[in-house]
Amino acid sequence: MKKINTSNYPLSLSVILLVLLLPNYAAQFGSAPHSIRLNAEEKNDLENLIFTITENMVYIPKATIEINPFDTPYQYDENNLPLSEADFLLVKIDDFFISKYEVTIKEWNIIMKEKKKIGPDLQPVSNLSTYEVWSFIDQLNQISGKKFRLPFINEWNYVADLTNDQLPSYSTDSCQLDNMIWYRQNSNSTLQQVALKDRSQLGLYDFFGNAAELVSPYYSALEGPNNTAIESDPLQVGWQHILVKGGSYQTPRQAFHCYNKIISHNYRDGTIGFRLVMQVQ
Repeated sequence: MKKINTSNYPLSLSVILLVLLLPNYAAQFGSAPHSIRLNAEEKNDLENLIFTITENMVYIPKATIEINPFDTPYQYDENNLPLSEADFLLVKIDDFFISKYEVTIKEWNIIMKEKKKIGPDLQPVSNLSTYEVWSFIDQLNQISGKKFRLPFINEWNYVADLTNDQLPSYSTDSCQLDNMIWYRQNSNSTLQQVALKDRSQLGLYDFFGNAAELVSPYYSALEGPNNTAIESDPLQVGWQHILVKGGSYQTPRQAFHCYNKIISHNYRDGTIGFRLVMQVQ
């Protein structure tokens, strides 16, 4: 298991966010024809939300990993010749922050006041189109001054590989599995509150199970077998679709390790939520 130090956060991160929060919000809404007026309670909720989201991020350092080309849309070399399974691609991953848990209904409702969801505050928000998720992230970025987004597929897979090292086989120790993951056999077929199970060694909750997670199909940086750069055009990698990873409370115990789904941006499902990534600035 590769050890990652999750304690070295930028010391001024939360302070900077709180200083920038209200000016950014005023710049976004204050002079608009249909300006939004916040009362003291709403301002306090917003400040607490940004602080909580940023404080609950885990730092993942940069890395270079090998992947099988058949796990990507890139199955041809620079001469348009088919690659084989032996021709591994190198994926360069910049450092980033990833949230400890999936976005909750409470967090969603503070940002999306006109599209509120009904349900327990601490359950993952679900049943959303990708467009609705992008709208949430766009508003969060404008309010906070930070750069939040969905995880890239190479980032999500990298974290998943590190998390997988800690998980037992479904057939060997179901009790230990129960301590970390909500799946069909132990969830009573319903979403559960975030962070009730044990966290991973990286400090993440519910990375597998509970709500499946939307993941961007974009690869941040790829190199071919001869160290040739491969451009990752979002349109070429199926940007008209979005990926779903990690399995949900409805996924059988034996299937969450390999759970992988492709959906359209308009698709909604009560088993699918999302987890935020924050870029290092």
